[in-house]
Amino acid sequence: MRVGDFETKGDSLVTISAGITPIVHNIFITDTDDVVRVIESSIKKLLNDSKITKKSVNIIIPDSQSYSRIIEMPLLTEKELISAIRYQADQFIPIPIDKANLDVEILHEDKVNKKLRVLLVAAAKTTISRVVSIVEKASLYPESLETQMSSSLRFFEFILTLNASRNAQGATVEKHLLFVNIGLFSTSIYVINTNTFLPEQSHVFALGLDVFTKEIKSNHQIDEAKVRELLETVGFENGSSSVNLSETLSPAFTELTVEISRYITSLKDKLKINPEGIYLYGEGAKIKGLSAKLTASIGITTNVFNVIPYMRPNAVVDYFKADWPVFIPLIGANLRAT
Repeated sequence: MRVGDFETKGDSLVTISAGITPIVHNIFITDTDDVVRVIESSIKKLLNDSKITKKSVNIIIPDSQSYSRIIEMPLLTEKELISAIRYQADQFIPIPIDKANLDVEILHEDKVNKKLRVLLVAAAKTTISRVVSIVEKASLYPESLETQMSSSLRFFEFILTLNASRNAQGATVEKHLLFVNIGLFSTSIYVINTNTFLPEQSHVFALGLDVFTKEIKSNHQIDEAKVRELLETVGFENGSSSVNLSETLSPAFTELTVEISRYITSLKDKLKINPEGIYLYGEGAKIKGLSAKLTASIGITTNVFNVIPYMRPNAVVDYFKADWPVFIPLIGANLRAT
C-alpha cells in the first residue's frame, strides 16, 4: 500500500510526502471485519507516519482488479457514445454488465477524421464498494477512484510533454515506446506514441511479481521478507548469494518473455508498430537484473523508468530513491487535480 502527496511546479514534480508499507491481507479477496480493521489501521498509521493530513484522496485500484481497453470510435453524440460504450464493454468484461461500474475517458478527439480515441474502464461494483468503504472508515473522503492504467497514462503524457518542451527542436527520437507495469498479480503493457503523447494500444495479462515469488518459495525454504530482499538485491545477477535465483526464476521469466514477445509480434504484424524501447515500472521492476535480461531476450533496449530526473531534489525523493518505480501510478493520480 502506498500514499503520496505530489504537485507540479514549472517543469518538475515536487514531492511533498510519500509512504509505503506491506499489507498481509488482500482486500480484493477477503473483507472480514478483522481484515477491514487491520487495513483501516494500516492506512491511518501510514498517513500519520508520512505526515499527510489531507482528507480528500484519489484512490487507485490495480489493473488486476479492473478491465480496461483503448478503442477508436466514430465521433458520436453523447447518447450514441453511451450506447456504444455499453456494447464495447460487454464484449470484453467477463462479468455481467449490470454488476460493473463503467467509465470512459476521451483521450483524443479527431474532428478532421471524425474519430474518438477513448479509454474504456470497468470494475466490479463489489470491488469499488469494498475499497471506498475501507477508505471512508479511515476517516478519508474519496474524491475519485481510477485504475493504474488511467493514472499511469496521465503520468507518461505529462513526462513526454515535459520532454518535448525541454527539447528545443520539439522532436523525439523514438516513435513508439512500451511502458510495462509489472504489478503484484498482473502485467500491463501500454503502447505510447512519443510524437503525439497518446496511448495507442494496451494489453493486460495475469502474471506479476507473485509468480516470481512463488518460484522461490517452492524451491527454497525462505520467508516472504527474505524472498523480496533476494529479488531486489540478487535477482538475475548471481554471484552475491548462495541461492541460484537465475535458475529458479527461469520458468517465470520465460512466461513473461513469451507474453511480451507475442504482443510485440502482434503489434508489428497487425498495426505496423515497431517499439523502439521498453520501460519497466511497478513492483516487478525492482527485480535486480530483469531489465538487462529482457533486453537480451527480446532484443529491444529495456530499462527501469527513472522518475528522479523529473523531481525536485529533497529529503523524501532521496529516501525513496529505490522505490519510485512503484509510485508512478500514485504520482499520476496526483496530476489529476492539476
